[in-house]
Amino acid sequence: MGQEPEATSGDKQCVFTTFDAADFNCITREHTKLVEKLKDQKQKPGGSQEIPNILFVCDDFADQADVVRRSGFVTSFIRLRHQFISCWILSQKWKLLAPAIRVNLTFVLCWRLRSTDEETQFLKDIGGKHGYEVTKRIYDLATKEKYSFFYYDALKNEFFVRFEHRVN
Repeated sequence: MGQEPEATSGDKQCVFTTFDAADFNCITREHTKLVEKLKDQKQKPGGSQEIPNILFVCDDFADQADVVRRSGFVTSFIRLRHQFISCWILSQKWKLLAPAIRVNLTFVLCWRLRSTDEETQFLKDIGGKHGYEVTKRIYDLATKEKYSFFYYDALKNEFFVRFEHRVN
């Protein structure tokens, strides 16, 4: 991962311009060790230290199969939440994301999709409880205005127009 020169936090890199699995794994291992240590301390009498969370924000990796399908990156959507590691992925192609990522998302923000195939696949994937037709109507309502977006809260299985109006 390449570092932006001004993007540091103490002596740690915190902004990267390219993905490198070795760097990603090193960061997650270090954070996991810290979390385990703090969890142990929290168990002791008087131990009430907060556990820090880290967030990976990843943009435009959908066309890099080695990142979104074969690296340790995918595990961040499955197991690393228990280590207080969160991951946000920005993608222009829903179908290029690994199935493990699509299934384990906790929320989705989606603006108007340009491809009918992409839209259909997206709506089928997230419309389980409500069905394709209902989900499509909500998506169309949410994305009909310029800059408006569809928000899906997967934990509650609820749909919103932006963050303002719940629609189910």
